[in-house]
Amino acid sequence: MTKRAKGFFTVLGAYTLAIFLGAYSISLVTHLGDMWQIFIADVIATVVIYGFSVAYKNSSFYDPYWSVIPVFILFFWIWKNNYIITPIIILLSIAILFWSMRLTSNWMKTWEGLHHEDWRYIDMRNSMGKQFQLLGNFGGIHMYPTLQVFFCCMTIQQCFNSNNTPLILAPITMTILFIGASIPWIEIKILRTRPEYKEYQKRVHILFPEITILRRLFGK
Repeated sequence: MTKRAKGFFTVLGAYTLAIFLGAYSISLVTHLGDMWQIFIADVIATVVIYGFSVAYKNSSFYDPYWSVIPVFILFFWIWKNNYIITPIIILLSIAILFWSMRLTSNWMKTWEGLHHEDWRYIDMRNSMGKQFQLLGNFGGIHMYPTLQVFFCCMTIQQCFNSNNTPLILAPITMTILFIGASIPWIEIKILRTRPEYKEYQKRVHILFPEITILRRLFGK
């Protein structure tokens, strides 16, 4: 068995344990509301993955969390609603499953093994020093994204209640994350090796390249 294959099985084992313990925790907090039950399960699963990240000194254990956990949150709400399937639930399930499979498969293609760690985590570790483990690793890399993903997944429950008004909040918060952290971070990395990229930044909108295309069409 190759090192990469062993790495995949290790990550699979980590997520199997995390999901199992998260699911088990639901049986211990049935006196709480449904939203609190899945929230506690989500946090427990995150703590388990964080434990593996520390044990293997590799924060990239968390990378698949974005695409794996939302599927189980979806199944939780389907279970809580007695498996009643409506057209909107079918469309929602197709969207989440397609997104999850696409993102997870992309991670599997690009992941090199347990020796590989996202360059952003390495930068954070080098810049934060002793504060990295608690603030950077647990707080920034693991818990904050979990809260972000959970908040976006709260809208799943709203679909079962036919109350779509809160749905706009999820894409807004995710967009703020892209503009405030993800996009600037990757652009700083690009500028380190490709200074000419600065000219490209001036020409192309940071979030909507379509705006640039429209400007060219109308000569603005």
